Amino acid sequence: MWSDPIDSESVVELARSLQTTALKWLKINQIDDNGFEILARSLPQTLVHLNLTENIINKEKISTIISCLQSNGENLKELILDDILATQYFQNQASSSLSTVKIASNRSLSGRLLRKEDHLQLSPHELDDSDWSLMATALTKDDTTYRKLELFFSDKFNPNYLNYLETLFETWSDPINSESVVELARSLQTTALKWLKINQIDDKSFEILARSLPQTLIHLNLAQNNINEEKISTIISCLQSNAENLKELILDDDLATQYFQNQASSSLSTVKIASNKSLSGKLLRKEDHLQLSPHELDDSDWSLMATALTKDDTTYRKLELFFSEKFNPNYLNYLETLFGKQCRLTSLIIRNYFLDKPIQIEILRMLKENNSINELEVSETNFAAFNELGKLLENNNKIKHVNLVYISLNDENCITLANYLKNNHVLQSLKVYTCETDDIGFQAILSSLPNSLSKLEFTSNRISDKILPALLTFVETHPLLKQISLQQYSGNKIYSTLVNGSDLMAKIHEVTNKNHCICQIKFN
Repeated sequence: MWSDPIDSESVVELARSLQTTALKWLKINQIDDNGFEILARSLPQTLVHLNLTENIINKEKISTIISCLQSNGENLKELILDDILATQYFQNQASSSLSTVKIASNRSLSGRLLRKEDHLQLSPHELDDSDWSLMATALTKDDTTYRKLELFFSDKFNPNYLNYLETLFETWSDPINSESVVELARSLQTTALKWLKINQIDDKSFEILARSLPQTLIHLNLAQNNINEEKISTIISCLQSNAENLKELILDDDLATQYFQNQASSSLSTVKIASNKSLSGKLLRKEDHLQLSPHELDDSDWSLMATALTKDDTTYRKLELFFSEKFNPNYLNYLETLFGKQCRLTSLIIRNYFLDKPIQIEILRMLKENNSINELEVSETNFAAFNELGKLLENNNKIKHVNLVYISLNDENCITLANYLKNNHVLQSLKVYTCETDDIGFQAILSSLPNSLSKLEFTSNRISDKILPALLTFVETHPLLKQISLQQYSGNKIYSTLVNGSDLMAKIHEVTNKNHCICQIKFN
């Protein structure tokens, strides 16, 4: 969830608390230099993993980070930093005290693996040999935490890497062995668990575990297993013995729809049963990031989602919608309810696959009534409602972070957005990734950005060093900037032509260094 940097009083209070803990894992978000300086002196000696991404820490604090590593050197093994800080400044430091600490940048494969998330999202064409080897090792070892892998293929994928995929798919995720199941069953009998998710077990293992489930269980997730219809009687028996507390059960889709939900059993009346991929199943998992394809939802799904996302105690903060030409315009009224004043979302991602422009316009119009969303991402190729996007951002005092990804930001569209952005006074970060933006469009956007901006990122566009004079003026007039990333990669073939480019770059870095701003600029 995006938020403003936490205030100094909260940082001091958190620092006091940290001193008395035995924490092993810690992730700190949305703190600035001063906040980090306070917290760094209070980190517990027990710390094994420290994640410092998504903060506003500049290169002047590298010495503080090194000091922190030295004082926690006995136990600390893993450190994750924002990409620019990791690659430009930190990993070039020569310090023997860091030799036992694994340091990774946030978006690198190593950084993702260190976070030990169970859902790993990767673009295979972005991986090199060392990445593939690292991934194969991480996903095939016995104690791996990864159970879900999402691969985004493109025409850039190198067929030579197919052998890595073959290795990966041959060895990943065998069912756990019988000894482990028996040991797990013994442990379960003595716990007071309320939530339990079991993966990669077969019929025999499920039979053992089902008899050992604690009476305190409220939520049971049996998806992603090899349980067949013969074990429905075992599931029913399990529900009957846990009927007093058990409220929620998630099953694999086939088992839920074909076999189980057709069973007539009064003992199941108090248990909500959902298939894994259904909206109901997704909501029962209470993940903070919800991914949905609106064209796949029916009336009951829309009502269920509106209820789940607007209630006061909702756990959902990030919603990712995958629109397509199959979307039914009759469901726009549900979206209007969803985005209304009762909405509790803070982050919205709109992925647009061939959605008609009138529907794009209507969706953006609805967002004007929203009071909770502070991060908005618009992604994919068919986006055309730039005028409506500009109107949304023009006088909006809530949306502070905007990401534009894979949309066509030509000169005309940039100028349209710029005419509205000049009236915005709260924007804190803007990311434009692979939008074919060139020098004229970039300078139009640049001239419209407010003084509140702290982070600017234009990556993989068509910007050349001709923009350096405008960029120098921009950094001189925007002292609150803490991070600038203008990286244009090889596929775009934009070459340096400015005679005094080196001098301008030096002046830009002089200003950004003075303002404690991390600045990364790369042209082809």
